[in-house]
Amino acid sequence: MGTKKKLFLRAIIVLMSVCICFSAVACKNNEEENKINACNISVMTEGGMALPNITVYVYEDQTKQELVWFGSTDQTGAVKFEGAPQEGYAIVLGDVPRGYTVNDTYAVTGGETKIILSTYIDSDVDIKSHSFKKGDIMVDFSVTAIDGTTYKLSDILKEKKPVVLNFWYTNCEPCKAEFPSLQEAYAEYANDIVLLALNPVDGTPEALSDFVNQFGLTMPVAGCDSTWESIMYISAYPTTVVIDKYGMVSFAHTGSIPEVETFKKIFDYYSNEHYKQKVISDIDELLNANTEETESGNLEFGGVTEFEVEVEAGQTVYCDVYKVSGMRLELQSTTASVIYNDTTYQPENGIISFMVSSPNTFTPVVLGITNNGSKKETYQVKFNYLKGTSGDPYTLELGDFTAEVAAGNELGVYYLYTATESGTITVDCLEAT
Repeated sequence: MGTKKKLFLRAIIVLMSVCICFSAVACKNNEEENKINACNISVMTEGGMALPNITVYVYEDQTKQELVWFGSTDQTGAVKFEGAPQEGYAIVLGDVPRGYTVNDTYAVTGGETKIILSTYIDSDVDIKSHSFKKGDIMVDFSVTAIDGTTYKLSDILKEKKPVVLNFWYTNCEPCKAEFPSLQEAYAEYANDIVLLALNPVDGTPEALSDFVNQFGLTMPVAGCDSTWESIMYISAYPTTVVIDKYGMVSFAHTGSIPEVETFKKIFDYYSNEHYKQKVISDIDELLNANTEETESGNLEFGGVTEFEVEVEAGQTVYCDVYKVSGMRLELQSTTASVIYNDTTYQPENGIISFMVSSPNTFTPVVLGITNNGSKKETYQVKFNYLKGTSGDPYTLELGDFTAEVAAGNELGVYYLYTATESGTITVDCLEAT
């Protein structure tokens, strides 16, 4: 074969290789584009509860002039935006229930956008003009007990304590039947909850005092306006209502609860530091609720900075992690959230990251890892020190120098450290003494 033919064939081979490479790159680019041709948007409460029936509007930008798409969240608090999310797209929420703080707009963050809504207790609304069912955020109210102490909902919630309202009256036999159990359970949980025994029927100061003395009650007892029957949909007595630490009416039960262990279960469930917000439909659901979060059998990880946790869909696994104080947690996931110190951390751009601490080596960092997805997941949790901290300090090459030292003397070397805005540190040797 001639030289020209060989060169021609080589040129064709090279050209074909280039075409194949370009084709592979194009396919890869198409795959990347396909990965972000839709955006999953979820709306959750700060307590980790899904918010359904929230209208989600997607606009081209912050001006909200050009509407791109809209939809409504399902029972899992999620909705799928069928379109490639573009930089600058803005989300606006509609039909958000009263009591949630809502921003004017939210940024679309790639293929997964999680919006967390915090609650507020409205102090400018007269509670007597409203009624509240399970799932509603309460407005502010005050109750003055017979000992003169005033209890204000907004002040109590600042301490992250749940509020239990027990409605009764003095001639109610089922009420009398449950008070011994209520008192016994309250004595154990008095530091963890605020229990208010409210009488909207015959709550005169004399009648209340006699009742307190008769049953040896230490809980706050007060008379209240009869409008509370319509405020809380009270149809019979006694009625027990729980306002969780986020201000939401989470549980309501009509009828006597004479078992002390039932009250303890209620108090423990809502005061537990790992409480995940939920509307409880009936007392059986509460009694049969997942107790993993209230048991002491947390997974333990001692002296490791990387481990895996397997979590079923919709469940939370709690971990005691030792010797990671002062480090930063990192978890890469779009379906997980992490509970730490009563705060739920959600992924930002697919990563959960925050600093952890504990008072000493023997006190663990307690983490709750929640799977918000629809199938079992295995999450990899990592801890690392921030660069420049005692766990991962910067090292400086100080160079060489010479100095004459007389016999019997010591050498002291003095340096001037200069930090700049660019992040560099200059070290100058001033003198050797």
